[in-house]
Amino acid sequence: MTEFLWPADWRPAEGGLWVEVDPAQVEIYVHRQSGIVYSYETLAARRWRGRLKGTASGSQGLAMMAFLARLRAGDILVVPDFGYSAPIEAGGELAVQADAGSRELITSGWVPGSKIRAGDRLQVASDRMVMATDAATADEYGNAIIKIDPPLRLAVSESTVLGVSGCVQRFICVPGWAETPATPPYRISYHIELIEKVN
Repeated sequence: MTEFLWPADWRPAEGGLWVEVDPAQVEIYVHRQSGIVYSYETLAARRWRGRLKGTASGSQGLAMMAFLARLRAGDILVVPDFGYSAPIEAGGELAVQADAGSRELITSGWVPGSKIRAGDRLQVASDRMVMATDAATADEYGNAIIKIDPPLRLAVSESTVLGVSGCVQRFICVPGWAETPATPPYRISYHIELIEKVN
């Protein structure tokens, strides 16, 4: 398994990044007088998914041909959010903390009155991105509680710096197809599916 970084200036024509529900069926044991009764409950584990689909030609087409030639199913691909949301005006270094499993970030260091929009992407670790699900406004002390998705799988300590632009996420790569012509203008078409790397 090899890790690659998708160049930020290789913007796909189609696709993008989104959060989906990954239903996991969990067996529940219920003890009754007649014995053990089996029932099932569907738990929703949320995760990032993505799709990169587009074309490239000329020098970029050649570079992409070389890149895709090295990419294999199961490799790790670190993908930027492609500027999905405009950078937030933070006004300084932001601190964040949250427990594992939390759907809220406790943040500080904002300029009072700073606004976070629903849909904004935030970086809570070097390779972990979350999305604000509700709008939030920093209070008079520069603090803001931000509701997020997907929930955090690992705790975030209060010494962690919150990123508000240039966010990235690690994915397991599932290449779909790529057409690689051998002659100029080297116009290549590609399609890559992405599943969040969760551990």
